[in-house]
Amino acid sequence: MATSIESDDAHVKSLGVKPELRREFGFFHAFALSFADTSLIVAFYGVFAIALGAAGPTFFWGLLVVLVGQLMVSLILSEVASAWPLEGGVYQWTKRQTGPTAGWFAAWTYWWTMVFAGTTCAYAASSFLLPGIGIEGASKVTTILVAIVIVLLGLAINSIAQSILKIFISVFLFAELTTTLGLAIAFFFFFRVHGFDTLTQSFSSDSGFNWLWLSWFGAVAFMGWVFLGFDAAGAIAEEVHDPARNVPRAIMGTMLTIGAITVFVTLASILAIPDIKAAMTGNIADPVIQTVTYHFGSGFEKPVLILIAMGFIGSMVALHTAGSRTLYAMGRDRAIPGGAFFTRLSAVRKLPVVALASIAAVSIVILLVNIGASQVFTTLLSVAVVGFFISYGFVIASQLILQFQGRHVAGPFTLGRLSFVVTAIATVWTVFELVNVWWPRSPDLPWYQNYGVLVVTVILGALGVIAFVLAPRHEISSAPPSARQEPATVTGGSAD
Repeated sequence: MATSIESDDAHVKSLGVKPELRREFGFFHAFALSFADTSLIVAFYGVFAIALGAAGPTFFWGLLVVLVGQLMVSLILSEVASAWPLEGGVYQWTKRQTGPTAGWFAAWTYWWTMVFAGTTCAYAASSFLLPGIGIEGASKVTTILVAIVIVLLGLAINSIAQSILKIFISVFLFAELTTTLGLAIAFFFFFRVHGFDTLTQSFSSDSGFNWLWLSWFGAVAFMGWVFLGFDAAGAIAEEVHDPARNVPRAIMGTMLTIGAITVFVTLASILAIPDIKAAMTGNIADPVIQTVTYHFGSGFEKPVLILIAMGFIGSMVALHTAGSRTLYAMGRDRAIPGGAFFTRLSAVRKLPVVALASIAAVSIVILLVNIGASQVFTTLLSVAVVGFFISYGFVIASQLILQFQGRHVAGPFTLGRLSFVVTAIATVWTVFELVNVWWPRSPDLPWYQNYGVLVVTVILGALGVIAFVLAPRHEISSAPPSARQEPATVTGGSAD
């Protein structure tokens, strides 16, 4: 083990970075972190009702489209992660391939995505947890206060020790797999209400192009959320044993596992809904809970609500982990004002506690300014989807540029001759999904809601430009390192 760590650290040093973090994660825990970030429960329950309302049971086929597209993206991210096994994931992958400027904007996008997605998960967890423990009709203030407590709980899990985080994500992985699969198996084999032909019906009054673009592709836009977050293992690469091999395995393992199970769970749930048309109208607040109650009785409702809340909490913890490592990596490169502050590590466990606390603090501020109404939740969800796709887009575009220039860098995990083809497909898919999510589909709503996702994206982009101008210039203006260069070593954070 000691020899392996020395070898991994030597590789990090050869890339110009002084290793200071503890390598506490093997393949399983790297996989569990990516699994928690993507989350079966969040992937499924987060968008099921929205997608069903948009396109009816036919949204199932859109789920398969999203799965194929995201498989292409995950293959490219796995290949790049193998070549650049450094802390910070998306930030480092982009920076090392096309330079610090692109890397900076990738990090800006990714960090805010982690904040928005984590805040959304905290609020959703509170919304499910309160009725799960018997508190019905809680006010928005109560829901937000509980969400803040959940954020602080996540901060504690992330900040005390790596062992606490590993135990949490391991238990979470086991619980989510067994309960979600168990429920899906029961739905599919014992409580099917509809035949498979239901999957070809939209139960919509719209038809033709309007239905295809506004409804079905609208469902695909929301379902972009389903297979996102699989890159989390890459964000902690310098804390993983043999990251050049284990991080790609964790990324691909997460995508394949969650992809297969989510497709089955979605299929089983659609076929078990007692009244699909009623579920599509929005009169049923949660079609999944209603289906559970219908088939198993009201006694199962609260345990399922608590399970869903735990899924969102697990995802929030993993999102904060990934976001904090991005902030730490930027601070280590002195690419942000006060960079040394964000690289401060706990004295014993060498955890980036200041970066973790910063993520939690911003999430709490967002909650306190009253993020929580249903339409805001939908907008925030879509903004998080956009943020993930833009972040991944930086990496994919960087890979494409290097391949055109003949400077493609391969690690132990490589697609070989297929790399260019897969990168091209992933690029087309990412551009399509970005346009799809941005597109205004609700002309009856006020403009700031209809164009809400695009407006928030533009605002964050403008703020990013301002922040970039204020960022330290010595790191931002440096040239992108090639695979054969050995730049001067960058030191990490200080102990607190």
